[in-house]
Amino acid sequence: MIFAFEPGSEPDKRRIVARIADESGVETYNCSVDACSNPVCRCRTTNVLLTPRTPGLPERKVALDLNTRGIDEPFAKRASAEEIAYSERLLAGMEEADFALLDSIHYTMKNQICEEAAPSEIKAHFNFDEIERSSLTQAYNDILPFGNRFVITVGDADYVVLDQYCVRPGCKCTDTYLNVFPVEEHGKLPEATGVISVDYDAVRWEAGAGEPLACDVADLRRQMESASPGLYKRLRARHKKMRAIYAHCRQRELEARHAVRDAAPVGRNDLCPCGSGKKYKKCCMGKMARTTLLDGDRELPPAMVNAIKAPRSP
Repeated sequence: MIFAFEPGSEPDKRRIVARIADESGVETYNCSVDACSNPVCRCRTTNVLLTPRTPGLPERKVALDLNTRGIDEPFAKRASAEEIAYSERLLAGMEEADFALLDSIHYTMKNQICEEAAPSEIKAHFNFDEIERSSLTQAYNDILPFGNRFVITVGDADYVVLDQYCVRPGCKCTDTYLNVFPVEEHGKLPEATGVISVDYDAVRWEAGAGEPLACDVADLRRQMESASPGLYKRLRARHKKMRAIYAHCRQRELEARHAVRDAAPVGRNDLCPCGSGKKYKKCCMGKMARTTLLDGDRELPPAMVNAIKAPRSP
């Protein structure tokens, strides 16, 4: 194993140390790790800065993609041949435990980024037309993919509960819509699940029609209330945050549409005037594309899977 927390350091200030063997011995580095600062980004790029403890060694920086267990593609495009060679050498010596440690650090950092970002700082993609036409609900962890999640145990099974909300302007509803997914071995989530509506003001739970539920509503309620004593205040706060994020994103969208309308004609393959960096045909030219967690990205972060699947005390 290359990466490890230094023994004896304080839990909230644990120093990461890397020990890399070569022909002449072992190189020792202090490590600092960072992650993408965009709260809505789903990438799992982890940047590692290695500062040598061993005299005479240069400082090193590598960028790893924890999804592919390889070198981050943008980093590889700009890195020197020496940096690539060093990154490959590092990867060749890494074990699954090294990736698990970086997974955990990355998830913790991204979770903090998601939860501490102000609504005005979050530039999420919404299907504005559909939301305001049909009150399409939005999942909290679709907008903030590494944000806090509800994870519960009912009987011997573990479940992830995804909470969705109406964000349509002017709506005063106090409802949360819950989808309950049994956690499978590698964090995969089933394709379909029933919906439970929770009125967090009236403290009322109701099972919706449609797909069957993954577990009993009464059992789910007991477990969620037990795990989160302030559950209903938490649901209210998450709904308020989702509405605020939507309001800021909607304002930016309206400004972008006005800019497109007022600007000179834009070609299909020109950069979109809204500043997204995408071609016009793939951005503001048509309805904004949107892939939700419930319809697309159906896999939990490995660090969360490892935590859920960790052996329990007897």
